[in-house]
Amino acid sequence: MSENETRFCTNCGAQVLPKANFCPRCGEALPHMPGEEEIASAETSSQDYATAREMLLKERPPQRYQPEDIAAARRHEAAEQLKRQKAQAQARKLEQGNSAATVGLVCGIISVVCPLVLSGILFSPIIGIILGIVAIAQSQKAQDLGVHGGMQTAALALGIIGLCLCGIILIAGIAAVGQVASAYGAFNSLMQNLGNYY
Repeated sequence: MSENETRFCTNCGAQVLPKANFCPRCGEALPHMPGEEEIASAETSSQDYATAREMLLKERPPQRYQPEDIAAARRHEAAEQLKRQKAQAQARKLEQGNSAATVGLVCGIISVVCPLVLSGILFSPIIGIILGIVAIAQSQKAQDLGVHGGMQTAALALGIIGLCLCGIILIAGIAAVGQVASAYGAFNSLMQNLGNYY
């Protein structure tokens, strides 16, 4: 048996040193393990053993676990397990919050860039508004999951900026289309009037 291996008393279950001959808790003689040196077995007589055991029992009586001790140990283990479960749940919650903040940040960036880069495409402000709303919603989700500042704040700011920018571009586009339609109508009317004179 190597020195790093753990041994336990066969009488009381206490952990003992690998080369111990007696249990430090109850004084019980420990059996020798294969490969151990035969120390003191030949030298220690049964009378010496009995005397040593009596002295140990007087100094340190064997501990017997009471039902209250077992119940307390079970309550302690249940409390420790609950702490571990809460810590794992909190870690999962923060991981989900960081993911939501990342998604919000990406959507916020795209909502700001989309109408600027794709200004010639009619639906780009609508896409930007949708992504701005998604960025704001993901930022709120990240905040609800306990992620504050950093990416969460940037996602919120970019979502609001993208939403406002795309809204302005959409309104300006609608107004421009209205003006073009109005000008086209006026032009057609003018052409009809001119056609009637000729």
